[in-house]
Amino acid sequence: VGLNSTVIRFHFRTDAPLPPQQTVHIYPPQGFAFYGLRDGACREEDPMILSRLFPEPLISGVTRLPEWVSCKVVGPEEVVLQNTEPVLGGRPLINGPVFEFFVKNMTNAESTPALNLFRIMAKTSQDSGREVWTAEGWVIYPELMRTSVSVSNPGYGLYTNFTISMQPITELPEFGSIRIIAPLDYYFGPVIVTEETRYNPLVPRPPPQGVMEIRPPPDEAILCNALRVPSWECPWEFEPCLRKNYFEELISIGIVLSQAQATEMNTAANDCTKMETTCATGALSDLISCEGMASELVLTLQRNVMLPARRMFQILIQGYNARDPPVNAEANSWHFMTRNSDSEKTVLDDKQGVPGLSLLGIVNVRSIVPSDTKVGSIENYVTITLILSTPCDPRAVLRIVYPIEFKRSDNAAFQGSPIETGPSFPRQVEKRISLNIIELEAIEETIPADIPLKARRCR
Repeated sequence: VGLNSTVIRFHFRTDAPLPPQQTVHIYPPQGFAFYGLRDGACREEDPMILSRLFPEPLISGVTRLPEWVSCKVVGPEEVVLQNTEPVLGGRPLINGPVFEFFVKNMTNAESTPALNLFRIMAKTSQDSGREVWTAEGWVIYPELMRTSVSVSNPGYGLYTNFTISMQPITELPEFGSIRIIAPLDYYFGPVIVTEETRYNPLVPRPPPQGVMEIRPPPDEAILCNALRVPSWECPWEFEPCLRKNYFEELISIGIVLSQAQATEMNTAANDCTKMETTCATGALSDLISCEGMASELVLTLQRNVMLPARRMFQILIQGYNARDPPVNAEANSWHFMTRNSDSEKTVLDDKQGVPGLSLLGIVNVRSIVPSDTKVGSIENYVTITLILSTPCDPRAVLRIVYPIEFKRSDNAAFQGSPIETGPSFPRQVEKRISLNIIELEAIEETIPADIPLKARRCR
């Protein structure tokens, strides 16, 4: 993964012995960096321990370097092996065997370099005085930058807006896709409606609100909508706009366009304007499709739409939070990746372990029942029945905010307390009203969970 720290294993063999006090120099491809350990040490533990991190070598007869061959990181771009035997009477490092050594704390390049070659130079006893060779490096999967996920409604099992953020290292081409794997039980798609929760405008009582216990089958693909974040700036580039810019550059340097080129430029300009308008105010589904399945989300770019490299990308997707807490921190992590448009869906950039959400317990509103449903009623008692998912110790405050239009008139006449609580509430509750806000503060006892709590308010 790009920019990750890793342990590297080297195998090498020389054609001639390495005399005492002579050296072998290793240079990485551009973008890679050696850091090693304190004082430039390549490792601190026994090589046998590090060898367990790697598969068995395909080369037979691999042997570890003798203890009298030192390994030192002299800089981010160079590792030096030295035969430390004295010049007089010292042992050479013989040629023939394949030697193995390890270097810790090497940082990968951000992406696979164009010239992905390690260069090795050994000062052996050959006639030329040195041996030089190269070895191909490994493929780097760039790591997505500035990845995050946030929600507008942080309650377990509640419908919410997910804000997905990322910055790709590699350009995402047309028909390329973004795949996001959420923790178990998350859902991306429209509101799930049941007979119990269906809204009926002809019925004055609203349906119950709380955790949606139903989920579609895990193999069912659910179409969803990509929406704009509040501070929306169009993140994409469009092929017609690039073509238009190309012809404008030709004109700027004095090239006269042919009739066919002028026609193509006008067509590209019109298509560019339409796509930019769609990105600014139109339906984003014309530019990016959205599909959820189980806890996975796939966003696919449409024709002539591209996401440039290092362009910040934010999108809003609606869905449901998980219904239960994760078993551990690892189970609460998200996985982001961008994929090419080829049939293999080749991964371009990848980011695992994106921190998950810190969700909260919820308030299940079982019913809101008015005593009078007539318009403009002056004295109306509303009974709210709710169930907490988590008990709240004193001095906990239960806050209820209702539309300002339902605020009780200062001239309204009523009898008794403006707020009444049912027997399930603690015996001592401090009741406060301010405009359209009700606060119930438990003084000495815990507000219980998993049982109906009733509050009655005159408005």
